[in-house]
Amino acid sequence: MIEFTANDVIDIVLGNDMIQSDSTVMTELRELQTLDVSDEAKLTELQTVLEKHGYSDNEFTQQLRRDIQSYTENNRRDIFTSQIVSLDVSDGDITPSETGSVPGVPVNQFSFDEHDGELRVATTVTPRNTQESKNDVYVLNNALEITGSVQGMAEGQRIYGVRFMGDTGYVITYRQVDPLHVIDLRDSTNPEEVGTVKLPGFSEYLHQVGDGELLGVGESDGGNGKVVLFNVSDESDPRVSDSLVVDEWSTAVSESHHAFMTDSELNHAYVPAGDSLYVIDYSNRTVTREAVIELKSSVKRTRMYNDEMVVFSDTEIKVIDKGTYNVGETVTLYD
Repeated sequence: MIEFTANDVIDIVLGNDMIQSDSTVMTELRELQTLDVSDEAKLTELQTVLEKHGYSDNEFTQQLRRDIQSYTENNRRDIFTSQIVSLDVSDGDITPSETGSVPGVPVNQFSFDEHDGELRVATTVTPRNTQESKNDVYVLNNALEITGSVQGMAEGQRIYGVRFMGDTGYVITYRQVDPLHVIDLRDSTNPEEVGTVKLPGFSEYLHQVGDGELLGVGESDGGNGKVVLFNVSDESDPRVSDSLVVDEWSTAVSESHHAFMTDSELNHAYVPAGDSLYVIDYSNRTVTREAVIELKSSVKRTRMYNDEMVVFSDTEIKVIDKGTYNVGETVTLYD
């Protein structure tokens, strides 16, 4: 939500050095601010007042644009906000309980996490000039009041992936490189960024696959699907253990995290990409291509049933043995 009102714009105009403080236009603009009309109507009337008094030349317009840009830069966290509502669910009824807000915009549901009665939220504060964007993590209490924050991570980038795990938060930002930011949340009133690691491309989904290990799925800097294994056992010194770029553009995980599956017994991850299912082995702090299972159309999902996996594509369903990758029954949905 952008909380940038017509009165804010009028305030910016009133602060312009090109307008004399005792002029008639000042009086008219202050009166305009008091009117109980819509923002659209106020902005239309603002333009009319400025043109009537001769403030429509290119020099004034350019200065006004610079003033608005400066105002946006200095007040970005008040202008770009997201509203949060907690709901009380009891006896079949759903009612609003508390309301609050945080600066910026969350990227997806993983940007929110409730832990020990507190809400953690990761957001990108994005003015129109995205080169000036910043990324924050906020902690809110039961009343949805902000009690702690980490602000200003990775200026000029935006958040692509988030995962909160216990007292630690992991945030992926990207513009030209993909930093993984590690956030220590043990002191929720004073959370802090304790470590980062950079690599090409970005991860949109993060999944814990072992003690001190995260698997990230996203895109390489060339646009192909990419799987990255992060070693986060030392929060102050996160590292990339290994990475693997697949042959397809992007993966189905970019569309929905439900496309991603793991088997903790085999240390395998299953990543659909194009018409193929990539079986990725992530044991021994490496990521290797265990198998590639091809279907006739775009692969969407994988599900595990005992020793078999069922692979769903747009046009068919295949049952595959997890150990041998031999194809069992195939159901054709349509040709």
